[in-house]
Amino acid sequence: MKPSLKKPLVIATLIILPTAALSGIAMADQRADKRAQIIKRLDTNGDGKLSIAETVTRASMRFERADQNKDGAITVEEITATMQRRRSERFARRVMRRLDVNGDGKVTKEEMESRARKRFARMDADDSGFLEQDEMRRSRWRRGSN
Repeated sequence: MKPSLKKPLVIATLIILPTAALSGIAMADQRADKRAQIIKRLDTNGDGKLSIAETVTRASMRFERADQNKDGAITVEEITATMQRRRSERFARRVMRRLDVNGDGKVTKEEMESRARKRFARMDADDSGFLEQDEMRRSRWRRGSN
C-alpha cells in the first residue's frame, strides 16, 4: 500500500470501528429494553420471569382475539384481519402521541390546527406565507401527514 494512503485508511478505521461498536451496544440495549418490557407485560404473577403457564395464557388470549367467528380455528383471513387491526392500532397510537398536545387522550380541532401551523412554518423556508413546489419537495410533503 502506498504510504500516502496508509494514514487516511488508519484514521478512517479508527473512526469507523468505535462508531460501529457503539451502534452495536445501543442496539443490544434496545433489545434488552424490549425484552424487559415484554416480560413486564406478560408476567402476571410479578416474579420478573415468564413461566410456561404465562406464555401459554398469552398465546390462548391471542388465539381468542384472532378467532373472530369463534369456531375454534383461525384462518388466513382471520390472521390477516388481526394483523391489520394491530398495525392500525399501533399507527393510531403513534399519531395520537404526536397530535394530542395536552395528553388528554383526545385530539381537538385546535390541536390539529396548531400542528398544521407549526408544520407549515417549518416547511415555508422563505417565510413567504406560501408553500412552493421546491419547499414541499424538500420537506417530503405527504398527503394527510399534517
